[in-house]
Amino acid sequence: MQAELQTVTEFPEQITKVLSLLAQIDNPVVEALILRLANSLQEGHVCLHLSTDEINDLSHRHQSINGLIGSPTEFTPLILDGHKLYFHRYWLYEDRFANQLCKRLNQQSANVDEAQIKLLLNKLFANKLDDIDWQKVAVAAASLSNFTIISGGPGTGKTSTVLRLLLLLQGLAKQPLTIRLAAPTGKAAARMGEGMRNAIQKLPSDAQAELKPILETLPTQAETLHRLLGPNGHRFTHHALYPLSLDVLVVDEASMIDQAMMYHLFEALPPSATVILLGDKDQLSSVDAGSVFSDLCEKTLISPANATRLSEITDYQIPANPVGNQNMHPVQNDMFSDIEFTESNTYDALLAQQVQVLKHSYRFASVPGIGALANAILAQDLSALNPVFEVHPSLVWQKNAEYEDMLGSLAERFQPYFEVINDSLINDPTIWMNTVDQFRVLTALKDGPYGALGINRALERRFQLKHWIRPTTQNGRSIYHGLLIMVVQNDYQSGLFNGDVGIVQQDQQTGKWHARFPQIDADWKSIPLNRLPDWVPAWAMTIHKSQGSEFDHVAIVLPNQFSPIINRSLLYTAVTRAKQNVTLWGKQNIVFEGVKNHPKRMSGLADRLNRVT
Repeated sequence: MQAELQTVTEFPEQITKVLSLLAQIDNPVVEALILRLANSLQEGHVCLHLSTDEINDLSHRHQSINGLIGSPTEFTPLILDGHKLYFHRYWLYEDRFANQLCKRLNQQSANVDEAQIKLLLNKLFANKLDDIDWQKVAVAAASLSNFTIISGGPGTGKTSTVLRLLLLLQGLAKQPLTIRLAAPTGKAAARMGEGMRNAIQKLPSDAQAELKPILETLPTQAETLHRLLGPNGHRFTHHALYPLSLDVLVVDEASMIDQAMMYHLFEALPPSATVILLGDKDQLSSVDAGSVFSDLCEKTLISPANATRLSEITDYQIPANPVGNQNMHPVQNDMFSDIEFTESNTYDALLAQQVQVLKHSYRFASVPGIGALANAILAQDLSALNPVFEVHPSLVWQKNAEYEDMLGSLAERFQPYFEVINDSLINDPTIWMNTVDQFRVLTALKDGPYGALGINRALERRFQLKHWIRPTTQNGRSIYHGLLIMVVQNDYQSGLFNGDVGIVQQDQQTGKWHARFPQIDADWKSIPLNRLPDWVPAWAMTIHKSQGSEFDHVAIVLPNQFSPIINRSLLYTAVTRAKQNVTLWGKQNIVFEGVKNHPKRMSGLADRLNRVT
């Protein structure tokens, strides 16, 4: 049964038939319900919310569902927990993760030297701002807890905040801490390590000199979550009985972590470890089921007691704010003076005090167009979209372009890369990758003429017509020198993971083809094509696959008809992959519908946390 359930997200009709046969059910109503649940899981929901009438109907069919649908205390393929229907495995992932998190929230340490924290904080944040420095507040709050969430958009200083937090924790420790950095994908892990190294370099020279002994103990390389947990067949090496050996774990791009992986990660953590999750709550949720990070960031809270404590440590006047202020960040005035604050002793209120939100984007200060567009999308402000494009030259909106004209324009953007890759005097893969990363096409869809697969094929035809490439066929696939590829499955033997991007090259002496991939340690790995896991061309990639990446110029391609997959988070994620320029190819009505579309994934996590501590 367990093996069949693993295919549920890909084959909902098949899993419905399998469960019906195993439970000896011949009831079209129940089968339709199973199919709805399987389809909802495919759409990213952890569960299916049933109406009271549907639950009553199930109770009347008790004999029909006996052995198939049970309560949380029963071992049945499907679990009905209140009004929520789950496949047993996903109920288990959510329930156990919630329990793990609650235990961690109960372990918040009060035995800390606040005077020492204040002393180190003032060294790490030497320049006191007139307004509240929320990075300093986030570090102070995190130093008082063994679980912290730091959410912020691109360029809000999450990495520099974490660097200072790690310096503070290491400075407070009586002996060196074992600290590890991780991210969901290889690309995100590489960027995390690069970000840490850059953050260290940006520290003032006097601070680097004074903190040198501590800096030398900090990691500057990250690993994937799969590598961290240790793949072992269909399981992980590290789990509750064999936990990870670490004192502090920092996980970047946490919005990409699905419910299953989040459960496995927390199961493998030692109880005493400090955990810091970094991410952007407004980004797309994970490809697989769950929206754990955004669920955890649903509320932020600074209680009066915490406000007083943080004010003393940071030397800023920190205002308290009430529980339930979704997506609201406190400001330096008494904006809540007319609201009666009510302390709550539920786990979700305790969690809300561990959520730190960074708002100011230093990156978009120099490219305000991207920041303004991202903010308009998040605010679902349709009236602001056209003016944003009109005011900022870094933004272009092609509303009514013909398909062939769009493809021609996209192809031209890759000319600088082919000039470099076809120059026999330039044989440095770092230069190749830096050049191709100046531009990338991001699509909402995977299939069809406007999807990543269709646009990749169309671009390759234009590359060939321009004589930039000379394709040959190997094992039924078109390959050529300079082909940009993306791995689409994990392969531990080769050390490649879903989302890794490489460049195909032909050995001039042997004529054999291989692909070169950048590694976390800044070196490059060369692997023969016939030993690669499954891959696809990567001139265009889906917006989901682009998470954890950044490109100088991003072209966003939307289909000519609206699809429910186009939503606020998708458009925001696509726009914020760009560092300098955005070109949007899409009809106005489709963009407007997408901005207004903000579906929320169904889960029971909030309900599980909304209970008394």
